[in-house]
Amino acid sequence: MSHEHEPVEIPEGALYETHDVKASVIWKSLFWFFAISMVCALVCIPILNGLGSLNTAVTGDPDFKDTRIVRELPAGQPPLQTNVTTRTDMFAIGKKARVELETYGWVDEAKGKVRVPVAKAMDDVARDGLPVWKAAPATPPAETVPTEEPAPGGATTP
Repeated sequence: MSHEHEPVEIPEGALYETHDVKASVIWKSLFWFFAISMVCALVCIPILNGLGSLNTAVTGDPDFKDTRIVRELPAGQPPLQTNVTTRTDMFAIGKKARVELETYGWVDEAKGKVRVPVAKAMDDVARDGLPVWKAAPATPPAETVPTEEPAPGGATTP
């Protein structure tokens, strides 16, 4: 392949491109695209986080006052659950589970059963080993009444 040819002159008025796109234009466009994207992200993310914290029922603020209007449903209709009520219900379930797993408390005070945090119980078992329970005293078997065996051949005696 030889590159020693005469350049061909483009006739005046022809609709040919005389040069390629300059790389500097592409680099400047990419720079401004990413610069504007970063500015938008830095401005929008805090705004969206601020709007998300307005729903304090989901975040668990104890001073939350639900000001939504609750309409009574006619008898026989099932209540509908919105996305917000689903999230608040799931938050309440999770909060209750965390309290039961992470705090001390009575399970049944009359029987002397208590609740211990899971992490504390695991540490105790790792340090001391599994507890050894005393065996319950054996109870004598219940009294059995002897039954009469049937006579051979299936006959019964009066």
